[in-house]
Amino acid sequence: MDERVIEGRGLREISIGDYILSGGEIAAFPLLDACVRLLPGVMGKAESGDDESFEGGLLEYPHFTRPRDWEGRSIPDILLSGDHARIARWRREQAEKLTRERRPTLLRGRAKIRLAALPKGSNRLRGRNRAPAPEAALAQLVEHLIRNEGVGVRIPQAAPVFSIT
Repeated sequence: MDERVIEGRGLREISIGDYILSGGEIAAFPLLDACVRLLPGVMGKAESGDDESFEGGLLEYPHFTRPRDWEGRSIPDILLSGDHARIARWRREQAEKLTRERRPTLLRGRAKIRLAALPKGSNRLRGRNRAPAPEAALAQLVEHLIRNEGVGVRIPQAAPVFSIT
């Protein structure tokens, strides 16, 4: 995007990662999906977004579905135990392990957070105090869309405008 437009319109840039894409349209998809999935009814069950990837600054723990055994690989016994405290502890440990292995930079300066202690719905961008600068502006936009049911919404002039880089 032309730097003069960014400066002239006071646009905020939001990074979706460190890589090169062939166009801004591709970069817009993750941003749109992140917003749209917060609209009521989009994800089916409201609870579907209660426990998300990056919750508490960690990658998400492994998920398992049916069948119980697949090609000689079984669902871990702990997940079938019914002991919710042990399951929560296992999930936190697995999330920490996967984050250390795959995205160790996420752990830098991160206080240890217990996933089990997070309130339901804490991933929702309702509170502006949850997100740092560019994300806070995005949270405001998402809240505006949700409040106005997102369909045919005219964004007021005072609302932040975004450029995806």
